[in-house]
Amino acid sequence: ERVVGIAAATGSGKSLGAYLLASINNDITGGRTVILTVRKGLSRQYANDFPGMVEVMGIRNYRNVSEYQQAVGEAREARIVVTNYAYWLVAGQGLGKFSALILDEGTQSFDQLSNFLSFTLTPAVLRRFGQPWPAGCGNDVDRWRAWAAATLPLLEKVDPFSPEDEDELAGIMSRLRAFLKTGG
Repeated sequence: ERVVGIAAATGSGKSLGAYLLASINNDITGGRTVILTVRKGLSRQYANDFPGMVEVMGIRNYRNVSEYQQAVGEAREARIVVTNYAYWLVAGQGLGKFSALILDEGTQSFDQLSNFLSFTLTPAVLRRFGQPWPAGCGNDVDRWRAWAAATLPLLEKVDPFSPEDEDELAGIMSRLRAFLKTGG
């Protein structure tokens, strides 16, 4: 279990370096590597520039569900996968096991994780999914935890109106589950 940090200027070949590290890791360990990027455009560039690399993104980036499922299937079999932090945090566990994780633009990884774990829940969003705003929780973590535990099963029964609503609902439920697992 080692961590290696490499910082280099733009245009210095970091992407090639990441690809070579992934290839070497896979050859030595017989495992698989995932490369995370902040921007989808950089993920696309990796996939276009380097042979054998498979890109997978969130479902909204595909024309239909079957195209998305095909990309996920290819990524599950690929030795080197590239995706963005947002997809990895939401659905990366569905891509199988990896022996190495390369964080392109790693200095932004903490911001990416913080953005994933933070979200704004408004009364309007809850009403859209047929749930009331929790009264009297204020800053009381235990009350929020009890509300989340009671609300999560109700949200799991909601039938979203659109793919956007489905994504938003999945994000809310994922964050509520994380909140409950971490103890607040």
